[in-house]
Amino acid sequence: MQLPKIQTPVYTTNLISNDKEITFRPLLVKEEKILLTALQEENNKISLQNFIQILKNCILTDNIDVENLPSFDAMYLFIKIREKSMGEIVNISVRDSEAKKTFEAEMNLNDVKVIKKKKIETKFNLSDDIGIILKYPTIKELFNVTNENITSSKLLEILIDSIDKIYDKNEVYETKNYTKEQLNEFIENLSPEMLNKTKQFFDNIPKIVYENEFESPFSKKKIKVVVEDFIDFLI
Repeated sequence: MQLPKIQTPVYTTNLISNDKEITFRPLLVKEEKILLTALQEENNKISLQNFIQILKNCILTDNIDVENLPSFDAMYLFIKIREKSMGEIVNISVRDSEAKKTFEAEMNLNDVKVIKKKKIETKFNLSDDIGIILKYPTIKELFNVTNENITSSKLLEILIDSIDKIYDKNEVYETKNYTKEQLNEFIENLSPEMLNKTKQFFDNIPKIVYENEFESPFSKKKIKVVVEDFIDFLI
């Protein structure tokens, strides 16, 4: 005789990037075990693999390429999954720099905001003849930034990964058909002025942000807390 199966509730939300409706279920015990492993693991690649596996398990909508989701979409989906699974309250530590002490506070995931521009330019003319079309960085690039020291070479790597197409007067070049070495050589031959044109795109990428003020039990002062670090939303 088979054991009875528990019906798991199903929820929907919309992606930030294209407003596509996504159906998902809450975390089950097996995903909570994966999450615990991801938070304890020091190897960034393993943490990334675990996180991606959680999203793959919980997203019920077909044909969603989790690994290539824009970073903010992946973060937003996880927050929604976590909220429906473990509640909207996340315990965080707040530092009172005046008292030089830390106290516990509660972050309500319902207060998380999506900050985005109505229109983001993705096409940039680098010169009269050559330009690039950018795409949003994926969750892989986000993990690289949040888990490692941010260096100029790391930021350059993110830019390379974010180039979708390169074009000139005669042709459009799909970057997926070229090696990292070839793309790196292309970027290194740009002038700083050309490279600076892409700054607008990265400055305007949608952000998941939590902001609040908490009164310190030590100094009795209000301390502003801003959470943008993806790992803080994992807890």
